[in-house]
Amino acid sequence: MVQLLRSGKVIDSSPLDFAASGAPLTIGTADKTLGAGDPLTEDPIPAWTAGDGEDMVATAARSMKLAPDRTGLLVDQSGGFDHLKRRHYLFVADDNTLKRVWTGEEGAGPAWSATILVDVADGHGQDLVYLTGFQPGGASPDSVDAKRYSWDGAQKTLVERPAGPLYAIVAGNFANPAAARTARVQTCLADYSALPGRDLGISGTPIVLAAITTQKSLAQSALGKADNCPVSLTRRMVEVKLTASPDAKN
Repeated sequence: MVQLLRSGKVIDSSPLDFAASGAPLTIGTADKTLGAGDPLTEDPIPAWTAGDGEDMVATAARSMKLAPDRTGLLVDQSGGFDHLKRRHYLFVADDNTLKRVWTGEEGAGPAWSATILVDVADGHGQDLVYLTGFQPGGASPDSVDAKRYSWDGAQKTLVERPAGPLYAIVAGNFANPAAARTARVQTCLADYSALPGRDLGISGTPIVLAAITTQKSLAQSALGKADNCPVSLTRRMVEVKLTASPDAKN
């Protein structure tokens, strides 16, 4: 539950969609499965976990600078075990009322998502980039999408805007999704998606393995990382504008 306090007293509250079990909370840092932050970042984000297995719920909370005079609270949750699901929320305080102004909810099936805070050009606030992916398996390729949201002070909510530049670490060239997924069993490629080359603006290859980030510096750092990937599997960085594949089932 998120609570709005004034002088130490609760004046409003809002429950989160994933209720924690009665098990004690464990304070640690969020792992990548929570979807709190850029997929390529290694900056730790505090998170609280309660329960085990299918009863496990993890929660992280970050402040988001919406405007010079307004701050929101971005909350990320994940629940379950074999069928992990994530949900993301943005809360703002409006006078004495706590309002949930945005929710990111995954669809059914093998989906994943991540919320990323990026500084706006004028340095006076942050935007929210919402990455979503779908990994169907079988003969169908994976898909990745990105939406960017800015705070609209007049409407008092988030509004969608152009996604802006994204960067991909691209590994290998594959004839089909199955071949790419065979290569993905290597630990260094576990967070990559088997995407059609055309979705990333890459010609000459049906499928590549790729990891998406909002920051060029993170992509460059990932290229130079010693992660025991085979030397024969070359990796490169490309700037991308994601386009939905007609084969995607997301």
